[in-house]
Amino acid sequence: MRDLSALLDALPPLVQAAMAVCLAVVALLWLLLPLAVFGLKRRLEKIRQEQAETNRLLESLVREHEPRAAQEAQRGPVPQLRVDYD
Repeated sequence: MRDLSALLDALPPLVQAAMAVCLAVVALLWLLLPLAVFGLKRRLEKIRQEQAETNRLLESLVREHEPRAAQEAQRGPVPQLRVDYD
């Protein structure tokens, strides 16, 4: 411990101040981290719910258009138009 104290005392005051500011910022971020995680979890849950609703809507659209797709498949392939510009 004495070695660390001696090392810190040997540093210029500006470096000591910079280290103190960095440690204060890290401590503040460490205290705020749990709040950020819980806030993120709520937003992710909302996004998941919206995605589930979008999937339900897409499934209903697919079910709506399945009969039309079956009718078009029975008619056969659509003839391709060829245009010659010569």
